[in-house]
Amino acid sequence: MLNTKIESVARVHAPNLVSPSSILEEAGIDKYDYPLTWIEENTGINTLHHGDLGAKPSSYAIPAIEKALKNFSGELNEIDAIFYCGMNRDMQEPSTAHIIADKIGLSAKLKLDMSDACHGFTAGIMMADLLIKTGQARHVLLCTGENASRGTRHIAERFRKQELGKDDVKTNLGAFTVGDVGAAMVLGPTDDGSGFQTIDPAGFKSFNSNNNSKVWPACFVDWELNAFAMHSVWISLETIKMVVNMTPTTLAGAGWDINDIDYFVSHQVGRSVQEHYLKKLNISREKSVEIYQDYGNLTSASMPVCFDLLGQTGKLEKGTKILMNSTGSGIVVSQGLYVV
Repeated sequence: MLNTKIESVARVHAPNLVSPSSILEEAGIDKYDYPLTWIEENTGINTLHHGDLGAKPSSYAIPAIEKALKNFSGELNEIDAIFYCGMNRDMQEPSTAHIIADKIGLSAKLKLDMSDACHGFTAGIMMADLLIKTGQARHVLLCTGENASRGTRHIAERFRKQELGKDDVKTNLGAFTVGDVGAAMVLGPTDDGSGFQTIDPAGFKSFNSNNNSKVWPACFVDWELNAFAMHSVWISLETIKMVVNMTPTTLAGAGWDINDIDYFVSHQVGRSVQEHYLKKLNISREKSVEIYQDYGNLTSASMPVCFDLLGQTGKLEKGTKILMNSTGSGIVVSQGLYVV
């Protein structure tokens, strides 16, 4: 059976650099006895990238795809599937994957949207892995485009108009920690095209997933009802517990232990959760790929952004071992082991 490897990856951040404190000031949160620097001080998020309010998810995904395709050694007609994995879509129908495929000239036989909150991109990786391993697809293009700042501005406006008040601050602060971004990844087989592969090839070694659907009220968005909540402490405690319990089984899937990994690539919502992971899993800070300080919560794009950052800094050397840790509201946790 073939293994699946990352053939190229890219990201594009929205152009406007903003501080969380400026958004809290706009929302008037300080009148509820919350300092404007609350997010910076409590989450470690210093800057966010926001785009135009009218920007569609595909307008972020397409530039990232174009960058990823420049580093893809194959041709467009060798890509058999495209999965759009973002939280937001261009419109209710058709799938955003069709819109993107048309704009970039991709005639893949399978085009669909795959949504699972912040876990969506990893769900796409797992689905692509199955298609490639079973020979149903040779190459799969995964992409996401997150225009989360639209929600940020909406919540800020509701506070400004006092439609939301002091009792709503805790459950809505998460809306002020997200950034706009596009990301893309091309996955392919580890063989050379002949159907044969080397002993111990690169690629994804194993995946491990679990969920606790009873925790879904901890983090949800329902724009039809104008409702949003992110109970950060609740969802963080539940997620950390699942991650810690799952990791030994995940590592055992490839015969690894925690000392074997070179880098820890995780979905990030801020400093506290990341530091809990490192402490409880006994992972050194040097092995932690961190993006939250400069970009905030990148929702579904965390995985490809971290991989792209590793590549740009020259850290994806042959044989490098990576523990992926993907989480999302629901709640769901998926972990994967990858060898460069």
